[in-house]
Amino acid sequence: MSVAQIEKVNEVLIEDKLIGTINGLRFDKENSENIEKIITANRNIIREKLNYHCERLIEAPNDEISLGSDGKIRWRGQIIASLTKGEEKYSPKIIMLADEIINEEILVKATERINLWLRHQINMVLEQILALKSPSDIEGKALKLCNLLYDNFAILPRVKVAKIVKELDQNIRSKLRQLGIKFGAYHIYLHQTLKPAPRELAILLWALENNKIAQETLMELPNIIRSGRTSFAVDENSDEKLYEVAGFKLVGSRAVRIDILERLADIIRPLVALDTEKFAGEAPKGAAPKNGFRVTVEMTSLLGCAGEDFKSILKSLGYRLERRKIEKNSEELEEIKDLAKIDGEEPEYIGQSEKQGENLESDHIEEIEKIDSDLETEQEQFDEIWYFDYSRHYSQNKVKYQKEKSYKNSKKQGKSTKNSKKHNKKHNEKDKKRHKIINKDSPFAALAKLKLK
Repeated sequence: MSVAQIEKVNEVLIEDKLIGTINGLRFDKENSENIEKIITANRNIIREKLNYHCERLIEAPNDEISLGSDGKIRWRGQIIASLTKGEEKYSPKIIMLADEIINEEILVKATERINLWLRHQINMVLEQILALKSPSDIEGKALKLCNLLYDNFAILPRVKVAKIVKELDQNIRSKLRQLGIKFGAYHIYLHQTLKPAPRELAILLWALENNKIAQETLMELPNIIRSGRTSFAVDENSDEKLYEVAGFKLVGSRAVRIDILERLADIIRPLVALDTEKFAGEAPKGAAPKNGFRVTVEMTSLLGCAGEDFKSILKSLGYRLERRKIEKNSEELEEIKDLAKIDGEEPEYIGQSEKQGENLESDHIEEIEKIDSDLETEQEQFDEIWYFDYSRHYSQNKVKYQKEKSYKNSKKQGKSTKNSKKHNKKHNEKDKKRHKIINKDSPFAALAKLKLK
């Protein structure tokens, strides 16, 4: 009988010949002649090696096991299991990627070990989100909001829950803030869950729930989240919900991190509330007349973009731009020109030949022309002021209101039509019953006929 050597590097050797390697909990055979016969003859030895690996996995510490953004569980860098959609979004199902020849009892224990690790990982990373399922001392509308946050991985666009939020008093809001819930201008969210670890796990669980684990963006987003970028360019056809789960909002041509968007709103809000024409004293940087604001370096550095990209963000948030031409003081311009022309006198070229003097004079004229051109360019400057576009805001709300009103009216009309039909049917049945009871030979029949006439 041939003797098998089990190497530390997971190689299986038979009489110094490599027949395969152990990859996770699977045996990968080598491609060579008569390999099947050798494997069949040494099947028990391969099983022994795989069982040994399973036993080591059962006793492995948590830091040796990891979960990738591809939904694969790895042990010491080798894939041992894969996740798939479970009965509940926070409880995905584990599929062990193991050879059939492994001892069944040992494999069951290994599966239980991985299930225990995954449960611990989800509970530890998403602890705050899971606490929203049944928070103590919270009921009514507040509980409904908590449950909606639980269902949406702790991020909700404020516009979708505006009615619920409006009905919450300050005492209830205070209790919700103690749970970590932040009420922003654009989102209701758990601030602590915007860290890389919770967002990466949330993306994966969302992808499993929606069968989008193979989506290309799913592989790119974790790297962007870990990099700490506050915004980045996106494609127009990007999946808005995926970016929302990742902690970003699609605004204009970019995806902006939710907490950064709220910080931008905090900077703009006091500037919009201030009217510089009525304000006594030095106005803050970025303030503009008639409750407008100017873009500052603080805003652009916060979002990591400027120019057209930043403008697209503001427009998407409901602001409109007004460009006002800046007129230069004509006296100042003339003074600059006079200085440039050396008080209108011709320059002296001492110690130079006539030809050199002509060249220098030509250069001087060109220089003056260039200054004139630059001054004209400088003169074409604009003051860019942003205002909230109330007309657009009201038109959008008006369309929404009209749709809701139309739906309610149609529903009401349908209900009244239904009641009318029901009423007519009831009266028809009464008439039939009345006519059926009265005998035509009865003295009351003649009276009934006169009544109908």
